[in-house]
Amino acid sequence: MGDPEILRSALEQEDFSRLVQVLKRANDSEEDLSELVKPEREGVLKLLGKGLAQTGSRDAAVIYLSKISARDDAFFLLVCKLLESGSVDLSSGAAEVISGVCSRRADACTTVPDWVPGRLVSLLEAEPARAGAWDRAREARAHAAEALGSLKFDGAIPALVAALGDPDLQVSAAASYALASMGDSGKVIEAMSRIASSKTPSPHSVTGALWVIGRIAQAVPEGPQQASLRGLTPVLLDMITESDDTEVQQLAANAMLQIDRVQAVSKISSLLKKDFGERRERVLRAVIAILARLSAAGYSCASDALRGFVARMASVPEASRPAAYDEAKFALEVMDVEGRP
Repeated sequence: MGDPEILRSALEQEDFSRLVQVLKRANDSEEDLSELVKPEREGVLKLLGKGLAQTGSRDAAVIYLSKISARDDAFFLLVCKLLESGSVDLSSGAAEVISGVCSRRADACTTVPDWVPGRLVSLLEAEPARAGAWDRAREARAHAAEALGSLKFDGAIPALVAALGDPDLQVSAAASYALASMGDSGKVIEAMSRIASSKTPSPHSVTGALWVIGRIAQAVPEGPQQASLRGLTPVLLDMITESDDTEVQQLAANAMLQIDRVQAVSKISSLLKKDFGERRERVLRAVIAILARLSAAGYSCASDALRGFVARMASVPEASRPAAYDEAKFALEVMDVEGRP
């Protein structure tokens, strides 16, 4: 059990390990940690804050800051104030705690001071200390994006859209998840549409935007936003035929499926019958790979499209058949061996 005297002693001696032992013992005994630390809130925060600065103690510090914050709004407010400390370590830890607490306890978001989202946006927009290298500032930016997503702060949408193109994958991935969580999904759809339609987007922006479109399409009910998503179908179809990036092609196909499954398979299958000139082979290979994946997922109409393509190409002189014919034929053979329709 947690012992207030041992807790006080750990704080007086600034013994982080001993503090964690007290908190762990109390937690294992299913005690309310917020009640245990209430008389010593600021001391506990200060010592756990020191733990945030050390790699070996950071995880434990975040865990117990989060557990206490989840039950004690006053302590949570103190954690939020770490964002104003000027320390990257403390700001990063505070952002991570805010993200975790608000994602698990929606009512906690209502206790977050009005200035916090703006501070998180500033943290997200901060330049990394060293280009191409990992540092705590990059981690802080990712946690800031996560926290903004948990808070569903629509005012952060422009900053999160910009972060989609960040060269740091941790930051761009966190921005993607945050954008998919925003309350104003209509505004997010508009921003993702601009990226998808751009002729010169950054690679991370495109893949992030496509993932966000697919994620939002899964969640939004029928209505104006679904209509906006359907309007993206021609753009997504063009990405399948014009991109040389397999990931982009697959993500575009997945987004189409989330928007309208029946129409998506039909439109993707129709590409097998079109002439793309010099790009014919690349497009056919991309479409066959997508249809093979859809067939494996149980879309019989995708299998039918592959069978129809193979049947048509079988009647063409061998010298005139595209190399993609063999890939489609192999995909069907695999399906037949596995007993799929």
